[in-house]
Amino acid sequence: MVCQKCGTQSNGVDKFCGECGTRLEVGEEKVPEIQEVSKQAPEQEEKQSLEQTPESVTEEAKPDKKSLRLIVGIAAVLVAVIVGFILFSGANVANHMRSQLEELNSNSYSEIREWLEVDYKEHFNEHFDLRIRAIDAEDWFLEEGFLDDEDRFIRWNFTIYEDEEELFIELVYERVNISELSPMRQELRRIEEYLIRRWVRVEESGDLLCIFGGAEIIEFRKDGTVLIVENDVEHIATWEVDGPALFGTCSLFVDGVWVGLAGVSDIALFLVDREGNIEIWIPEE
Repeated sequence: MVCQKCGTQSNGVDKFCGECGTRLEVGEEKVPEIQEVSKQAPEQEEKQSLEQTPESVTEEAKPDKKSLRLIVGIAAVLVAVIVGFILFSGANVANHMRSQLEELNSNSYSEIREWLEVDYKEHFNEHFDLRIRAIDAEDWFLEEGFLDDEDRFIRWNFTIYEDEEELFIELVYERVNISELSPMRQELRRIEEYLIRRWVRVEESGDLLCIFGGAEIIEFRKDGTVLIVENDVEHIATWEVDGPALFGTCSLFVDGVWVGLAGVSDIALFLVDREGNIEIWIPEE
């Protein structure tokens, strides 16, 4: 035991210092030791805390493997959707369809029919409208769609109109003699033959038909198209006539829409629309 006054070491039994006589109190030395320990304790705790912090931070910073796999999966799906959209839209769809059609035999009736019933419906129906027209070898229009006469079939052609998103299939058959047609179809053919020429509108003939507007010239053609000229601007449409064909008149369809009645005589063409407006056209000289 050490005397607090003079610092003399005692034998640990005496109650008074042998040097200066100061009373020695039991346990005095323990206080500094306890205080020293208490001072060291926070330092040790702080040191341990600093040593453990990087490990805990590292553990918290590690990403969850399941979340990472989920993010990668979603990204892959989005990429697939974008690529699919690019490949099956617009010009890419048209090119894909063109490639398939070019691989078919253009003289095969069964191949084009099977392709339309299977591949077109499955892959292209949502992207492109379909129009089928049957003509004979002399370019006379026969009807819309396939003829139930495979024996007369010669070939087929196709055109893809990307801006209009339309696939046009033209079927060519052997020439059909007028005598083989029904009486009504024979009369329609006579009207068609008369219509196929260039016509000039008579200005004072009456109100303008909405379908031709202010057109000054119309030209019906054997291939089923009609040229419409208005103020020197040309426009192409499709045309066909249908029955009943009575007294030299028939129904006229332009771009598949009924526009009125067409009546022919030896010198003029009369067009009448739903409102009863009449236009008179004469052959161009």
